[in-house]
Amino acid sequence: MKIVYFDIHVIYDKTTFNKIIEKMKSFNYSGLCVSLEEKDLKFKNDILELCKDNLLEFKSRYDLDFEDYRKNKSIKELKKKFNYISLKNVNWNKMNPVNLRNISILEMDIIPNILIRKISKSAKHIVFEFNLSNFNKTLETNPQNAMKQIHTLMNVQKSNLTIKLSNGAQHPLDIKPPLQLLYTYQKLIGAKEEDKKYIGKI
Repeated sequence: MKIVYFDIHVIYDKTTFNKIIEKMKSFNYSGLCVSLEEKDLKFKNDILELCKDNLLEFKSRYDLDFEDYRKNKSIKELKKKFNYISLKNVNWNKMNPVNLRNISILEMDIIPNILIRKISKSAKHIVFEFNLSNFNKTLETNPQNAMKQIHTLMNVQKSNLTIKLSNGAQHPLDIKPPLQLLYTYQKLIGAKEEDKKYIGKI
C-alpha cells in the first residue's frame, strides 16, 4: 500500500508556488494543504490544476486571526470556500475549547496543560500542527520558548490528540523531505520509532 505523505501547511505565494510544487513532487509528497487569503481564491482553480498535473492532492485552508474569531467573523461562509479553518495568534488565556467546533487546526504553541486536557474532552477533532519553519525561527530567537513548545508537544501526545507535522513553507528551500520531518519530530520528543501518521492527511 502506498504511503501518503501530506503537508497540511504550505503558504501560497504566486512567485514561488510552482517551484514549491516541483520540490514537493521530487520529495514524493502525495498532497498539500495550501494556506490562502480570501483575495487568493481567484487562483484556486489554477492551483488545483497545477496540483493535478503533478499528481498531488490539493486542499485549502484559511488561517483565521484569533481576535477575528472572537468577534464572530462568519466561519460558516469561510467553510464554504476553504476545506479547513485554522486559528492563528491565539491568546490561550482567552481560549474556550467549547467554541472550537468549527475550527480544524491549531498550531503548536506554549499551551497550558489544563487547556490541553479540556480540548481532549470537548474538542477531540482538533488537529495540532507542528510547524517546523516556525519552530526553527523560535529556536533561533528564543530557545527557552522552543523548549516550552516541545513540552507542550509531549503533553498533547500524552493526551492522545492528533498531531500533524508541516513545513510551513513559503519558499522551495523551506520544503523538507517527509522522512526528515519525521526524524526531527522523533528526536525532539525522544520517540524510539518513526510513525508516519504524523505526516498523513487530516
